[in-house]
Amino acid sequence: ELDSRQQELTGLENKLSERELELAGREPIATLPPIQKTYVNRPTGDYNNFYEPLSAYGSWFQTSDYGYVYQPTIVRDSSWRPYTRGRWAFTDYGWTWVSSEPFGWACYHYGRWTLLRNVGWVWIPGTIWAPAWVSWRESPGYIGWAPLPPETLGWSSNSWDSTVDVRFGIDSGWFSFISYNHFGNDIYSHCLPLARNTVIYHSTTTVTHYVIRDRYIYCGG
Repeated sequence: ELDSRQQELTGLENKLSERELELAGREPIATLPPIQKTYVNRPTGDYNNFYEPLSAYGSWFQTSDYGYVYQPTIVRDSSWRPYTRGRWAFTDYGWTWVSSEPFGWACYHYGRWTLLRNVGWVWIPGTIWAPAWVSWRESPGYIGWAPLPPETLGWSSNSWDSTVDVRFGIDSGWFSFISYNHFGNDIYSHCLPLARNTVIYHSTTTVTHYVIRDRYIYCGG
């Protein structure tokens, strides 16, 4: 049953109809409910911070499962996945995603991504900054990462480990894999085809490691 579900979800973004792809990122809502801002001395986020700056590159709309979500117009490209247009850099906060997309400052450091049936990838805002919100897998030849799902927004522990994939059902189709010798390069031009994900996934092991130090999140792996 798990294999069947995995095959069904893998490549889901490639099954969007032509009409759905045309609408992707083009169904904005008029306004968002007012939210009182809270000023803090370290990175934070809320709808007020994100709504207007991100609207230039996509649309906000309401879903029954996650409330207000954001979808960049780039999802009309069926080859697009989160955390693929940019590169990885190792910083004082661990593996940090350096995005080449104009919405990357928000969507890869706050909140979570999910793949909705008949809609495509959408981003759910969050208030906590991290260098990246991904699960990591590796093998002797490959390394891969997948965006953490919205269900992890309720995280209250001081660490996450390799159990995150199983605990939250992160599917093989969510991962982007690359060979180790290309990991330091621009990611998009070296990502392996999504069709190979299932085979590579089963040859890798989870190496996710998040920890909070001095109120800041470190992304290991």
